[in-house]
Amino acid sequence: MQELSHLDLVFCVDLTASMQSFIRAAQRHMVAILSSLASTNQADLRVGVCGYRDYSELETTTQCFPLNSDLQTTQSVLQQLQAYSPADNGDAAEAVFAGLLECVEMDWREHAYRIVILVGDAPPHGCGADSQPYPDRWPQQDPTGLSMTQICARVEGNGITLFTLSMSPSVIPVHDKIMLDVFDRLARSTGGIHRDACSAKGAIELFEEISRRVFRNLDVDRAMWERFFQPSLAAPGKPPAAAPSLAAMALEFGMSEEEISGSVSRLKRRKLRDS
Repeated sequence: MQELSHLDLVFCVDLTASMQSFIRAAQRHMVAILSSLASTNQADLRVGVCGYRDYSELETTTQCFPLNSDLQTTQSVLQQLQAYSPADNGDAAEAVFAGLLECVEMDWREHAYRIVILVGDAPPHGCGADSQPYPDRWPQQDPTGLSMTQICARVEGNGITLFTLSMSPSVIPVHDKIMLDVFDRLARSTGGIHRDACSAKGAIELFEEISRRVFRNLDVDRAMWERFFQPSLAAPGKPPAAAPSLAAMALEFGMSEEEISGSVSRLKRRKLRDS
């Protein structure tokens, strides 16, 4: 089944001035990492990019490029990204939620394993970064009108797994704990993971770690579906037989029950498994 190899991945990145070193590192390394992993894992990969800054009367808030299967195009897109902050950006928080909403609206394939990798060094608005210095200009609510709970539901409800990569200490370290807490909650709410890096080099290494996990999940899901869930295993005119227990599947695959359960959940979210 062709859809089992579909992986749609969007790179959602903070494009404010403090992220310049990471953007340069991403421009050098990210496509090479993805290309190697896609080839090794026989993945049908599409990549999109969405950058965000902060709300401004001088600049657009987001800069997005659609999902595409040509990694050379992705490389060209990355080369276009520039890290800078609008002159009227006077607070610590950034338009993280606006970036995530742009990701949700991407042209995702129906059965693809949908991934967003969020990279940033500042918290969203309305999440508590209201102390000095540079307090949040929108302390009560993000300008999108969405709360943390609502943005998590919007991402997860669209079948997207969110992996978050924070960079700390940031240039305004007093707000770092809020950023770390928010990024961790965003990831966990969608079945993803959060990692923290202290340098551009470390962030690229963590990006590779996360990407390897994603491609491995794709391989496991493909093997699980082919072994236990494909309709062709059923007798003509009858529904597929009930899958074995998690314990039985874990034993056969040499994996933990938690890993097997995660694969079953992903297949359901991808609409490749009903129950």
